[in-house]
Amino acid sequence: MIPEAMARLRRVPRIRRARGYRLYADNGRRIVDLWQGGGRAILGHRGANIVTRLKAVLDRGVLVPFPSPAEHRLVRAVGRLFAGFPPYRVAVFSSEARAIGALSRATGWAPPACLPAEPVIAAVDPGADRPAPTAVSYWRPFLPAWDAAAHLGAGGILLPILPAGMLSDAQVLVYPPGGFELESDLLSEPVLTILATAADALCSAAGRSAIPVTGFASAGPYLVPMPVVGVSSPGDYDTVFDRFLEQVCC
Repeated sequence: MIPEAMARLRRVPRIRRARGYRLYADNGRRIVDLWQGGGRAILGHRGANIVTRLKAVLDRGVLVPFPSPAEHRLVRAVGRLFAGFPPYRVAVFSSEARAIGALSRATGWAPPACLPAEPVIAAVDPGADRPAPTAVSYWRPFLPAWDAAAHLGAGGILLPILPAGMLSDAQVLVYPPGGFELESDLLSEPVLTILATAADALCSAAGRSAIPVTGFASAGPYLVPMPVVGVSSPGDYDTVFDRFLEQVCC
């Protein structure tokens, strides 16, 4: 998480529970969560049946990394999620940094510091540069304005943002075949189960319509604050953020 986002979240009241798209604070306030973990709670908090699946896995007691059938379940779930895409391979790493590092070592390519690209911004801002072929880009569900399949077919690489909450920093990487092959990290069964469950949930989730809100550019269910796409100064978003927090929640 970028430092600016962390600093803003620190201004949120202490949260005692979350359900759906609402947060419940210690002071009795109920807050609509527009951040949703940067997309990792796009199906809502406690959504995607993750808690139920995770409890069943934890009861088996295999909590450290071992070879596990859960890895194959994850690959199959990702396959269903990206059905109809050009041919691709799947690897999974303990973190986004590990994924980028493995890609760099396999290809001899040193990714610039600005990677990965953010297709939400490119999709809603006509003046933004769209991710170039061979670039590493986030893949966000329910974002029809950005053609991820074409990006992958042109040699681009995708980092899917799965609705797994913040239970794990593990990162799936989807890349075109040929030229190099990546070996996944050895991850624990609970981590792999969380990711597979999240991918399965996206497969069965309905598409999301655009939501027009003043001051935000809408792309599917994503609301991008206008300062981010250059319409106003970046500091204005902090004012908007604080104003949201000051509203009386019902």
